[in-house]
Amino acid sequence: MARVRAVLAGLMAAASLAATSAEAGAQQQTGVLHVTVRVGPAGGAATAGGRHVLLVSDNPPSRSPWRIVTAPDGTGKVTLPPGNYTVESDAPLIFEGRTYEWREIIDVPAGGTPLLELTAANAEVGEANLTPDTPGAPQKTDPWELLVRWQDSLVAVWTPTTHAAGVVLSRTGLIATTQRVVAGATRLDVQISPARKVAAQVLAADEARNVAILRIDPASLGTREAVPITCEGTARPVVDRGQAISAIGLPLRRQPTTTTGTVIRLDASTLGTVFDLPPDSSGGPVFAADGAFIGLTSVAALIDGAEDPETTVVRVDAMCDVLAVANTTAATAAPPTATLRPVEPTDVVTEDALRAAVQQRRGSLEPPRVSSSSFEIDLISPVVAFAGMQASMDFGQWTRYVADHPGVLLLRVAPKLSESLWMKVARGAALTQGIALPPIKRYEPGFARMRVLCGTAEVVPIHPFVVQRRVSETSAIREGLYVLTPDALGPHCGAVTLEVFSEKAPDTRESVSLDATLLQRLWDELAPYRRQPPPDR
Repeated sequence: MARVRAVLAGLMAAASLAATSAEAGAQQQTGVLHVTVRVGPAGGAATAGGRHVLLVSDNPPSRSPWRIVTAPDGTGKVTLPPGNYTVESDAPLIFEGRTYEWREIIDVPAGGTPLLELTAANAEVGEANLTPDTPGAPQKTDPWELLVRWQDSLVAVWTPTTHAAGVVLSRTGLIATTQRVVAGATRLDVQISPARKVAAQVLAADEARNVAILRIDPASLGTREAVPITCEGTARPVVDRGQAISAIGLPLRRQPTTTTGTVIRLDASTLGTVFDLPPDSSGGPVFAADGAFIGLTSVAALIDGAEDPETTVVRVDAMCDVLAVANTTAATAAPPTATLRPVEPTDVVTEDALRAAVQQRRGSLEPPRVSSSSFEIDLISPVVAFAGMQASMDFGQWTRYVADHPGVLLLRVAPKLSESLWMKVARGAALTQGIALPPIKRYEPGFARMRVLCGTAEVVPIHPFVVQRRVSETSAIREGLYVLTPDALGPHCGAVTLEVFSEKAPDTRESVSLDATLLQRLWDELAPYRRQPPPDR
């Protein structure tokens, strides 16, 4: 009974704490500072101000400054506690041979939305006196020329939790990416083209330098050229603050693209800049104005819905140290396998075709579901996925992947909600005191891995994704999202078994079988996405 009282007291204390936190949040109402940066020729329309970096410091200073990076139209904003602030340029804005810098003081009231307009009229203006070698001078090499030159030297790097880019460094199969991409990965694939994907091994990884060197089967690269990396002491590329640079990114299931930026911070192993790159493009190459390869991008991840605008560039100097370790390891490590991994169908399914399929579908658009003791497993065809995405179906960090409408079968594995015995006892005790508490459920232990058996043969998924989905401010759940080819499961299997393993009991499987009627239904729904009949098994 003492334990019941303790649980009940904990429930009431949690409710009291939540109320107190809400009151504290109301007392700390923030304001939003809006900024516009626009300069141009005398008497003309404003033509510059995008991608300008501003630092916002509270007065007197109590923490490191907030950072605003203006959008291409010169606008920006930042959420701040009420107070007095100094807004100043982190580096000069260079436009038509002149430099523009600002330093303004402004009050931000609680709940207010003040606007600070930065123009030539309130700027400190100077002569730029740029030469071709001056930091901040125009690019010597067109970034689009660099894209054409090096786009085939990019590869996609896939792990269960991350998509990123990698750079071919050697015709012996060495690939460079950032260490944060591969940290903790249970499966690591490198996709060289839409039809060619192979397993990769980590030869060397350095968390402090944020560099990882991977190796794949060299023959898988085909004719792809290696990006030249200079690791000989004095011959390494020199980079200065204010210098214009460009990066090549490889967004999720898209073509390579390029963007430009300016060095705003530098130290021995990294540079700081602002690139318009999505987080899933980390690991792509960065080039100096003269076309020299100077490092890899490391794009900040989304935190609480806001993205850190600064992109870190891992410098060649840091890469060279890890590359030396990788070359030593490669001499004795077993070579990677040349076996091809399954890939998504290359045919593109249009939204019009999917929308028409949704309208023609009879019955529910909910995916069929099977259950084990701890997990619920949804089997999602492209039509069901399309209908669900229109209703804001959440796939965590892989929502963009699903929203791209790949012609695949998705197996989503989610922990069940359950109420512990002691929670039930506590609610019963509360009811005897006249207090009716709603059921308080928690998610079962998170997903660890799954085996999919077609008959007795294990199906290799295109991607064994893990979804990290936040369910409250303080907790998240771990789900599985296995991506299978459209011919992986069907009547030809005879029997299909799903074996699911939890984080709590990683060696204990929970088995679920799919009946013949469900297999036939999935096979029929995926017919438009199969080019060839399934192989004999």
